[in-house]
Amino acid sequence: MKKTALIFLLLGCICTFPVMGQTTKQTTVLAAKKADHSSRQMIIKSFLLALADSNTDMLWDCFAPTTLAVLESNASEEKMTPAEFRKAFCYELRTDYKKEINLAKKNMNKVIEDLYDDDEFILIKIKGKWYIDLEWEEDEEDN
Repeated sequence: MKKTALIFLLLGCICTFPVMGQTTKQTTVLAAKKADHSSRQMIIKSFLLALADSNTDMLWDCFAPTTLAVLESNASEEKMTPAEFRKAFCYELRTDYKKEINLAKKNMNKVIEDLYDDDEFILIKIKGKWYIDLEWEEDEEDN
């Protein structure tokens, strides 16, 4: 289901983000500044931390270059600045992964293990670094 939501977002079908001036509750979870690309589990952890802290730069750093190219293309198609699109994309993912973010506050390792075991993400290694790749083949049900 979450993959389907990401596909729609990538296609520009979903464009929800906070109205200017609307605040969102800030969450503090072992704040990190940069994504950790050292292993599959650490890039998933970085993804969750970035979402929990609404850190769009760190979130963007979790994605593979091919994914970033598609996302940047979608920003221009939506007639949004890259910064606006990043913020909207982060907000949408925070909504999609709200349950996991809340569970991660109590047991980060369990959430990482569950997401990894469920093949929630396509993880690829480029030049020794792990990334999340949103470029996957469409499921038969999506055709």
